[in-house]
Amino acid sequence: MGNVFEPQCGQGCSRPPVGSDEGEAFLAAKYDTDVFPQQLGQGNFSKAYICWRRGNRSHKYALKVFVSANEGVEHAMNEIRVLQHLGSHPRIISLIDVDSEDPRNMRLVLELCAGGQLFDRLEAKGRYEEPEAAGIVMQILEALVYMHGKGVMHRDLKPENILMISATSEVDIKVCDFGIAKLADQVHIFSGSHLKPLQGSVTISTAPALPRSNSFKGSDFYLAPEMIRQEEYGSEVDLWALGVTSYCLLSASMPFVGEGGCDDLRGTYRKIVQRDFSFEKEAFDETSSEAKEFISRLLSLEPRQRPKATQAMLLSWITGFALKGLTSAQITEEDDDGDDEDDSDDHDPEDEEVDDEDANEPQGCIMHERLENKHDTCDF
Repeated sequence: MGNVFEPQCGQGCSRPPVGSDEGEAFLAAKYDTDVFPQQLGQGNFSKAYICWRRGNRSHKYALKVFVSANEGVEHAMNEIRVLQHLGSHPRIISLIDVDSEDPRNMRLVLELCAGGQLFDRLEAKGRYEEPEAAGIVMQILEALVYMHGKGVMHRDLKPENILMISATSEVDIKVCDFGIAKLADQVHIFSGSHLKPLQGSVTISTAPALPRSNSFKGSDFYLAPEMIRQEEYGSEVDLWALGVTSYCLLSASMPFVGEGGCDDLRGTYRKIVQRDFSFEKEAFDETSSEAKEFISRLLSLEPRQRPKATQAMLLSWITGFALKGLTSAQITEEDDDGDDEDDSDDHDPEDEEVDDEDANEPQGCIMHERLENKHDTCDF
């Protein structure tokens, strides 16, 4: 397929040769992949591959290659800007390196999360048990608290954009894909003597304003009502999307789907703006009232009635279930590691129990296909 670090056919090649002083700045001089690179995933505007620093194959990263179309360049530049602004956080994917000199050949090196997407893990499990689901949601909230505090709203929060840190953990996550995230404009805050502003020194510092937008961005089944109504919105849309994601984790189904199924976007949008959902699915029969209350509050029709990320961290479902789920998952991982060591010599694939093929039959359209971001507008 060629070298994923170099411009693809039709993109041009104006780079200095690798090995020259100027060329050393480019990713091809510092990183390497297999001849046929292992692909991690693919989105509308990019593909991701495994890479590593030259001479150190043991420490691997994710190489994100953006398409050369204008929208791909826009997504790449926005993701770079937002990730650089956010810096390091344990629940947000880290930006390691960038090659943005040529807009037609945008490449990002990111922290590698070896466990893949939460969507795929959910699909494999069928659905999450409540304590584990609460543990995942708590970690997403930790990312949102930090993100919103830095003046960033994600706008595309969903299981596909949440990565599992390792293949062995069911709950450790990082939020990724900031291509359509919104970074608030910086505002000036004046501190000092407000009674006598002309006397003494006045300290001027910058702090992020609350991000606001009117743009129709995001993924259809996770859009907040105010986005569909094309009203001005803020970071409350991320809490709505987390409410949808929480519903998905517990039931492996979507709360808002049109009567005509996943392709019925008009019907889906109508259900969203009317807040037409229920907990009548069998998966919710044994779900706690705290979980249902948590989801219901995040899916409040009025944005101001949704809790902020900091407030959601204090709701009883998070405080009562999340730590229990994370602790239980950690113990299970340690037990599995010990079993692997003890049984490594005696393992016989024919001795493995075969699951009933219908045991994890998905409920609802989330598990059947990755939902397209069509963004068709409709009138109500």
